[in-house]
Amino acid sequence: MAETAGITLNDVFDGLEFVSFTKANLGPRWRQVIQRTIELIEKRVQLIEDKVVNLELNLRVPPSPLKLENMSEDANAVAPNGA
Repeated sequence: MAETAGITLNDVFDGLEFVSFTKANLGPRWRQVIQRTIELIEKRVQLIEDKVVNLELNLRVPPSPLKLENMSEDANAVAPNGA
């Protein structure tokens, strides 16, 4: 379960239940809508977490020598009059 600033998605769900309805008065269709919304939020949070992990892994991988060569050639090409 994703957690942000100590608030879980279950806390969000609990909060939605108490905004204007009690759990007993919340109709089955609204429960389905809220549950589906939470599932979509969880899926989106998971995708974001996966992207963050991927970015962190990419930062740990040393750059390839080819990329470094290309970068130094590009830097030389930018310098005016070979300076």
